[in-house]
Amino acid sequence: MKILIAPDSFKGSLRTGKVAEAISKGILSKNPEAIIEKVPLADGGEGTLEAILNSNSEDLQIISGKYSGPLSVQTEAFFLFHQKEKTAFIEMAQTAGLELLKPEERNPLIASTKGVGQQIKQSIEIGAKKIILFVGGSATNDAGIGMGAELGWTFRDEFEELVEPFAKNLQKIKYINPPKVNLLEGIEVKIATDVTNPFYGEKGAAKVFGKQKGAFSNEIELLDDGLKNFAEIVEIEFGFDLQNIPGSGAAGGLAGGGIVFLNGKIVSGTELIFNYCNLEEKIKNADWVISGEGKIDSQTFEGKLVSAVLNLCKKHNKKVILVAGKADLNLSELKNEDIVHLYQLTENHTPEYAIQNAGELLEVIGEKIAKLF
Repeated sequence: MKILIAPDSFKGSLRTGKVAEAISKGILSKNPEAIIEKVPLADGGEGTLEAILNSNSEDLQIISGKYSGPLSVQTEAFFLFHQKEKTAFIEMAQTAGLELLKPEERNPLIASTKGVGQQIKQSIEIGAKKIILFVGGSATNDAGIGMGAELGWTFRDEFEELVEPFAKNLQKIKYINPPKVNLLEGIEVKIATDVTNPFYGEKGAAKVFGKQKGAFSNEIELLDDGLKNFAEIVEIEFGFDLQNIPGSGAAGGLAGGGIVFLNGKIVSGTELIFNYCNLEEKIKNADWVISGEGKIDSQTFEGKLVSAVLNLCKKHNKKVILVAGKADLNLSELKNEDIVHLYQLTENHTPEYAIQNAGELLEVIGEKIAKLF
């Protein structure tokens, strides 16, 4: 019996590798002969590099160091480097992620992407000719100007005075000046995201994601106005229409900023991660597939990572077991004949208890799953 465990993280509780490990441990305690392959997945946010490293550990170097964190305090982080292919894999959540901050610390007005710029700069210094930048899980809303500043870009107001590269100052920017030396010359940059939000407006970065990053209503309006101003200056000076590029609003506008500062191209994060993890081949070779995430609801099936896993399972006629921290749908509502069981940690526990004891509860679910085989 070949079982593939390929979950997303349970955000706020367990990283993707720990989720897969706990389920596996539970299954093996009841069915020690089961052949289990664990493929931790991620959606471009925290845990993405862990997922890639899990499937490609022999080919990748871990480059670690201290970088500017979301509130400009140094933080330990790393990126991955493929020496042979001269490719760097950078996860912006490592230096500008929401999970790096306590809820009371969240403040997108001053949260910065400086650390992302520092990692990009270092990757170029060690020889990267291609950069894959994953932009999920951000604490920021600065349109990437913190990143840009680290790469030599400057921003000036109507009096041509320097503007500090923070989201609260986006509205003040009237001139965007490229660096004297373009460090990105000849370097291919892919900005990996599955978010399709525009740069600003009702479905833009600030109005959709600002609240979860700690912004109040009046601050969200300020941030949105700043993004709109930035986009207008970009169009005048560089000819990029950020508002009409799907996904430019990802990571507080970092994706849009990446188009300007990195000459980057937005690509599907899930597709990239699946390719690097060789997921389709592993699904093809499995008898059963177990997947899941922290919360399963109607949004799960609108292009999120678990939905993409299910599409591959359907393609290869594989039966699926889903595991969630909390499920706002029952099995009949899923209307997917490939899903044979849906487990949730909150079935007999409060959300608070489930978050704090997710590892143990996932082991128990693993034991239940073992009885199905």
